Amino acid sequence: GPWQESRTVVAVHVVLLLGLCLIAFPRNRTYLLNEYDGAFYRTVVKLQSEWGSRAPRLSGNPAAALGNSLFCVQTLYSPSHAVGALLGGGEVRAEALYTVLALELFLSVVVLGACLRLDRTCTLGGAWIFVLGSLPFVDRIQWYPLARIAPVLFEFIAAQLLMIAAFARIGKSDLRGTLLAFVGLAAPLVWAVACAPIGLILCVPPLGILFLLLIFAADDRRERHFKLGSLVLLGLLSLPTFAPYFLGCFLYSVPTFFSGELENDRLAFSWISGLFRRGGSMWIFMPFVALSLAGGVRAFLHASGGLLTIALGTLLQFGIFLALGLVIVVGRLAYLGPSPLYFEVYAWPFYSLLIASLLLGGLERLVQPVLRRLGRAGEFLTPMVAIPVVALLASFVIHTPVPRGMPYPPEKTPLVEHLESQLRLRHGAPFAGSVATFSGLSGKTTYRWLEINESDISLAMRTGNDLRAMGLWYFDIPTLHEYNQCMTPAYYLLLSRLLARPEDRQMRSIMLLTRPRPTYLASLGVRYVLTDLVLNHTATTLDRTDSVTGLQLYELAHPNLGDYSPTILSVEPRARRALERLQAADFAFENEAVVERAPGTELVKATQARLTVERDGWVVEAVSPGRSLLLLPLQFSHCLDLEVRSGSDVRLERVNLMQAGVLFSGTLNARIRFASGPFHNAWGRL
Repeated sequence: GPWQESRTVVAVHVVLLLGLCLIAFPRNRTYLLNEYDGAFYRTVVKLQSEWGSRAPRLSGNPAAALGNSLFCVQTLYSPSHAVGALLGGGEVRAEALYTVLALELFLSVVVLGACLRLDRTCTLGGAWIFVLGSLPFVDRIQWYPLARIAPVLFEFIAAQLLMIAAFARIGKSDLRGTLLAFVGLAAPLVWAVACAPIGLILCVPPLGILFLLLIFAADDRRERHFKLGSLVLLGLLSLPTFAPYFLGCFLYSVPTFFSGELENDRLAFSWISGLFRRGGSMWIFMPFVALSLAGGVRAFLHASGGLLTIALGTLLQFGIFLALGLVIVVGRLAYLGPSPLYFEVYAWPFYSLLIASLLLGGLERLVQPVLRRLGRAGEFLTPMVAIPVVALLASFVIHTPVPRGMPYPPEKTPLVEHLESQLRLRHGAPFAGSVATFSGLSGKTTYRWLEINESDISLAMRTGNDLRAMGLWYFDIPTLHEYNQCMTPAYYLLLSRLLARPEDRQMRSIMLLTRPRPTYLASLGVRYVLTDLVLNHTATTLDRTDSVTGLQLYELAHPNLGDYSPTILSVEPRARRALERLQAADFAFENEAVVERAPGTELVKATQARLTVERDGWVVEAVSPGRSLLLLPLQFSHCLDLEVRSGSDVRLERVNLMQAGVLFSGTLNARIRFASGPFHNAWGRL
């Protein structure tokens, strides 16, 4: 159709966008991947390049939380992150990351516009509005700064647009064209599930609504049947693999099991929609949403075809989430899923197209007579060409201040240098223990993570290192701390009951630790406790007091380095009874353990036990004169793979409710890895 003749025009706009990226992003470098989450994403990419699997699945994180999954994203499968890491030598080169992301977003809108037969002016204008308003080209001209701290989520928007575009073409042409369209529908879905299931959940509402509208808007019965058949086929192919993996990430979660005791800090109207946001750097958010809704109403009344479908879908999604958001906020419900505002983010490209249809169509008609006189050159001098020029000028004129946030890369302070010398993870070297941070505890009766986080940021701004998370992970220093939307319920249960207090306000993805219990910490592999508390316990020795921060570093006696071999077992199949036993003051973690089932024979202590760290796994070695149990400083999970190289009757067991244990006889040599993905152990979390 008419888009076949627009390839050169699109290419010109892509070149303009590339030029804008190459100029604006380096000038705005301090605003890219900044603050706490930005530093976190940078560190995740670094950890995955060093320790993660190359396969399309989640891998274990040896630097945090006893080897739970390395967040819920496989950054090697993210085009923008992969290019950014490649050009940065394992570290993220943010300018490259955002350049690739900008091209992905722009082209996905263009593909959607072509497949829905939208007007070229509307499509190109919408693509420019979406990219410039979403990405951090210029400070204070972003609707909401999500892309500057979590850019991978925006690649899912590109995947979502490609899926809608492909679905629109199913049944429109011959069988070959329909098959190609089905591949175009399935390929982004496969990528999304393999890369990060957490991003996919935000795609579900726009995909569901627009798929239904496209089915109703089909030209004939044949097209409708092809569209319905493609969804059925996609569902059947997804059921044995993608569905359980996707559901497992969200059903086996802390909010599912403990929603009643988690803090929700987003029960405010500003988390429902950009329509309720105002002030600060997001002054443009409210008019953006208002204009898009006005464009949607206009398109609903006057447009047809693809633009009408987009208008209907956008207005429906806005209405649904506005109603749900109001119910949640007004009713103060214990909802702990993504905020309605995050679902609205995934409607931004549709908002942008509706704004373009509202504002740019008339402008195009106004200047068209002048452009026609210029002949062939006039085809490229559309009003959209002015958009990148204005954005480029804005990037020079508007000063971007250095934001307040986590410094990256973190500083190697004397305290960090000491911890690195003692604990640093090295490929093929024995595990040397981890560090647990109990700081920011100023004697309040109730603690909240956001207050502790503020304390960490203040510490990092002052010293260059937060001494809890990214500041230690960057130097491959393992910690008990975890930041993960896929935190396991067992990890939350044990740490909230044994290392925190009932009055502390916990969140879904970060554990707030306030009550150090040295014997339990040692059983988790913790060798050092960094705290502003005074620890008076026979199992702790003051190593040093940091002269810069005033924090005290305590060393624990005999931490579990993979060599705990308890022989006194309590068999408790019920979690409540098992927890009561673990909470007992006389429980000796070095010699005792709580298991779900009896080993079937008397146990003896293992000797020569060693836990070695390697890429994408751990190697466990030990010798037993009979049958022994090793308590490992690793989380137990059905996502664990066990490869036995030597030893007899070797099996993994859940020990002490949360940890992995290995039962074996003889000389043990086994490799353990965390492996869960759509193509491998998809049912692990379920």
